[in-house]
Amino acid sequence: MALPNSKKVMGMLAGLAVLQALFVIGQTYMLTSVITHLWSGGLITSQLFEVAAFFIIFSARHGVTFLRDKLLDHYAAEQASTLRKQLLEKIFRVGPKIVQKQGSGNMTTMALDGIEQVENYIHLIFF
Repeated sequence: MALPNSKKVMGMLAGLAVLQALFVIGQTYMLTSVITHLWSGGLITSQLFEVAAFFIIFSARHGVTFLRDKLLDHYAAEQASTLRKQLLEKIFRVGPKIVQKQGSGNMTTMALDGIEQVENYIHLIFF
């Protein structure tokens, strides 16, 4: 089973992960700069730029995390919807024989919970 557009989504997630890593490095640099300056006896007022830059980078990092989660949620929901549609089309195409053979409870569980588990699986493998 191949997931359409999975390479594109993986590429975007990888790019966002690299961007997030750069933001973490920026946070680290700004915070260590402030701490080192304060440790050597400097005033906090002389470090306002570094403190402000730290909070801006911190916010940007969390913005990237939000975008990654949003992108992954959208992709997983889209794929789950497609799978659910394919399952229901097959059930209607094959007819009531498959429902009788598998059981209506089993088919309902597969259509509802099974597809939700696939959505969770997509979250796990892509994140």
